[in-house]
Amino acid sequence: MPIDKVITLLRPFEEVTKELSAADVSVSLLIPLIATLERILNDFDSTDELIGDTTAVLKQELFNKFSFLENEVLFITATFIDPRYKVKFFKKTLTKERVICHILELLEDSQTGAPSSSRSPNSKRARLDKIDDSGEKKPLSFKDTMTSLMDTSGSDIEDEDDIPLIAYQNLIHFLIRKSI
Repeated sequence: MPIDKVITLLRPFEEVTKELSAADVSVSLLIPLIATLERILNDFDSTDELIGDTTAVLKQELFNKFSFLENEVLFITATFIDPRYKVKFFKKTLTKERVICHILELLEDSQTGAPSSSRSPNSKRARLDKIDDSGEKKPLSFKDTMTSLMDTSGSDIEDEDDIPLIAYQNLIHFLIRKSI
């Protein structure tokens, strides 16, 4: 019966919709979910005349709507740093290389103090500081206080020139560890 096949074909889309509609969904989940839908569509029997056209249309629409994901640094970084997924769902080797380079740049920027975006990291903190009666600035929030403490803490690493190498080694270690 053709309606049963359509229901079977659309059931994974319902599951993905519910998963992405949850209150606690992470952006790291998007690439794996779309890759899973694509795999299901590829594995589905498209030789059936009645369901073959529907499968082809669904594949094309998935591509049209979500093919940009592996070009967006936010999505690939979130997926990469999630220990459940790492690089399992990336279609292109170039994506893996891009995300590793991006993370290394972020680590380097954090060590050199250079902002990784156009927004100045200190501009918001300056507005959040409170001046007390003695004229001294005091942080208003726990997060700002912790950031201030972290900024004044010394580095545990003797030679800061080795930081990019250590960061790269940590990324390699992360990649070879078994996923959760």
